[in-house]
Amino acid sequence: MATTTRADERREVLDIFEAIEEIGTAHGRVTDFGAGLVDHAVLQDEAPESLMVAYDEIRDGTLAGRLSRVTQKMLGLLPPIPVAVAAELLRLSAPTVRRWTEEGVLVEVDGDRPVMQLDPHRVYEVWQLVRDLRLQGAKPGHLMEQVWWRLADKALLSRDDLRDSLEQMRRGEVVEA
Repeated sequence: MATTTRADERREVLDIFEAIEEIGTAHGRVTDFGAGLVDHAVLQDEAPESLMVAYDEIRDGTLAGRLSRVTQKMLGLLPPIPVAVAAELLRLSAPTVRRWTEEGVLVEVDGDRPVMQLDPHRVYEVWQLVRDLRLQGAKPGHLMEQVWWRLADKALLSRDDLRDSLEQMRRGEVVEA
């Protein structure tokens, strides 16, 4: 039986994270290209039915939904991530990763393991946020709070009742209290 090292584990996780990022980038390019292609074909009265169907899938979110399911399946292939591997991926110390887990930024996978293991879906989500925040010049001492607030905002915006209320406000459907 082959022994895997922490470097092997990190590489495996990073390969999947990067593949998911590439799917997202490709989706953005297809969306932009498809919109331009359909606009051009419609202006020329030459839009084939298959092109219109594909564009409808892009516009109505069907394609995004399918790609999201693929990325979730890819993340589901990953085993729980050890703290040491998560620390390397996030470019943080292991004690910092443990503190982030205690604060709820990262999520520990339940289990009877001697080593703390983390949920790969949440590690990926935090990995994206940390990367983006660092690109924006986030200060290391405040990184956890910034990630936590972004996660809280995302959770709020995923609520159906809040999305409905925001949409009503956009349409001017305000109810006086």
